[in-house]
Amino acid sequence: MLIINAELAGSRGNVRLGETIQEVSTALTARPGEFVLDAKGGALLPGLHDHHMHFLASAAYEESINCDDEEFKDVESFRHHVELQKGDGWIRAVNFSETVFGFLDARGIDELVDSRPIRMQHSSGKFWVLNSLGVEALKLRDFTHLDGVELDSRGNPTGRLFRMDDWLRNQTKFSLPDIKSYSHKLSSYGITSFTDTSATNNSQVQIQFEKWLKEGLIQQKYWLMGDETIQGGPLKIVLDEDALPDIKLLLNRINIARQMNRNVAFHCTTHVELLFAIAALKDSSIEEGDRIEHGSIITDEMIKELRALGLTVVTQPGFLWERGDRYLEQVSDGERRNLYRCQSLIDQGVNVAVSSDAPYGPRSPWDVIRHSTERLTKRGAVVGEVERISASTALSSYLTSKGDPAGEVRQVEVGAAADLCLLDRPLREALKTPDAVSVVATLVDGSPTHGLQIKDPAV
Repeated sequence: MLIINAELAGSRGNVRLGETIQEVSTALTARPGEFVLDAKGGALLPGLHDHHMHFLASAAYEESINCDDEEFKDVESFRHHVELQKGDGWIRAVNFSETVFGFLDARGIDELVDSRPIRMQHSSGKFWVLNSLGVEALKLRDFTHLDGVELDSRGNPTGRLFRMDDWLRNQTKFSLPDIKSYSHKLSSYGITSFTDTSATNNSQVQIQFEKWLKEGLIQQKYWLMGDETIQGGPLKIVLDEDALPDIKLLLNRINIARQMNRNVAFHCTTHVELLFAIAALKDSSIEEGDRIEHGSIITDEMIKELRALGLTVVTQPGFLWERGDRYLEQVSDGERRNLYRCQSLIDQGVNVAVSSDAPYGPRSPWDVIRHSTERLTKRGAVVGEVERISASTALSSYLTSKGDPAGEVRQVEVGAAADLCLLDRPLREALKTPDAVSVVATLVDGSPTHGLQIKDPAV
């Protein structure tokens, strides 16, 4: 393939590619039978990489009821919406918060839905709640011995399941969501690769991803975090402030990761969780490439620690749009300045990258870029104006390599993999209104995954 009239680092150029980029020049002419794509001045970028997302959960999200949708102003509107759903099987709802629904357990959900089983995920992603029909369908009373199954004073399950996503998925044998369709959506954003940061990923999940890739259900390249059985990606360690792990067991997990030549990535959404993660790393070992995921609350003192230890923070300012108004109601004035910090971290020498955390944050990278520059809530409040970063800085997070989110930006250059994203406009224009960007074409190893249909000239 030959791409002509593309904007490359601010100037026009042509690019010839196969599985890798073969030539980059201002003077390339088409060969006989070669497919030619006229970029018409649109920016040609390396394919985007989302450094923190959850692929399977995101695909399932597309088929779920979003409880945070503006149409659900109260529980009555939600109840009415559920009544309109066809079928009699399970309903999956996500992103509920106490602001609208109050405290929910099985009895609470029964008042909303009592005609079919339903599972509802809290906006934090920490737990699911089942109604009574769901409790019965899963025979939850047979699993009260499992950690994560909340029990009432009589020892009966309340319907609340904490950090049991993997068990819930396996126990229910739910059909897989349409992962092929979601992969196509990622391609429409210009995403050619992603890091799946799910702590529940294991060797069996890794085999499943390989199978999906071979079957063409996933178009992107991927890198999996997960447990000790995963090969390659960092060990993902989820910290919950109200249930921190035994420090000796945690240090042993870190040591096992080191023996496997793996980095570690800590899920940290509170100040206490970040303190705990840093203390654990200091007591074991720190390697280049170790990461803090989210860094939702980072104090000035912690900035100094992060810089000194060389840790990378992979954060999500898009949450300020998704949940910012709720944060302003729940977080103290003193903590607001510490929410999803970006520019102050960069200024003080901390490695920082932005990402989506899809499906819990905005899924499009172009939305994430806009939220990184604006830091607006849905009601129009600005959260941490001094933490705004430029659109080009935010975009650069999507152009770095999988193992170095805050590192060098990949380039469209000879020898690089032909993982590319072509925009409908020059980059400067695109970054003025990133959420309005249209991706003309996406290619992985030179093969179109979005926007192009190339016929074999021999046919």
